[in-house]
Amino acid sequence: MSRTINIAVTNWSGVSLSAGDAKSQEGPAATFSPSSTPNGGSITATAYNNSLFNGGNKGTFVLSNSSTGASYTIFYTHPQTTGASYISLQSASTGGVAGIGQPTYSGDPINATMNVYAGVPVQTGGTTLGYVTPLFENAYTVSNNCQDLANSVFNSATRSGALIEAAFNQSTTPYMPADFTGGQLATTLVDVLYNCFTSGSGADWPILKFLAD
Repeated sequence: MSRTINIAVTNWSGVSLSAGDAKSQEGPAATFSPSSTPNGGSITATAYNNSLFNGGNKGTFVLSNSSTGASYTIFYTHPQTTGASYISLQSASTGGVAGIGQPTYSGDPINATMNVYAGVPVQTGGTTLGYVTPLFENAYTVSNNCQDLANSVFNSATRSGALIEAAFNQSTTPYMPADFTGGQLATTLVDVLYNCFTSGSGADWPILKFLAD
């Protein structure tokens, strides 16, 4: 029984990326089409295994730019029998973040998606707590940028108490900060959106202004 996983990675890193260093723990290593992509383009990695035994797919590959040092190591697993099929960003150069299309996948073949970004630092007191997905001018494009932004705010580092303190500034955003211990995220997320659209223009500006006030 053959198993196939296709991973379409869209590049929002701001630089061109080339695919390589494909390694496999089960099944043949992934192949790429195309082998490189500019910012805004995509690379599809495909892992195929037609073995009757140990017929799953599991491995890693790297998208990188040797000139800038940008690097994203992507992990995938698509077991032959039991276990979840999923992809993840295993590691990245400083500031590298990713958005995943779905937490897990089922069936065969699998068509998984990922967006990779150069993240925006979240800082307090001169210390960078973590990085979140930058918000595009049009967050509702096919990149699902708005979804990736919301998910990245849930990263363990950016959910710390230090972020709440940093995000809350009574003089500029006169509303109470989020209480992450109670699962409340709306206030901090509105703060992020509010500060992204400081020009006071665009279709979303009125509702953001209303929420902020």
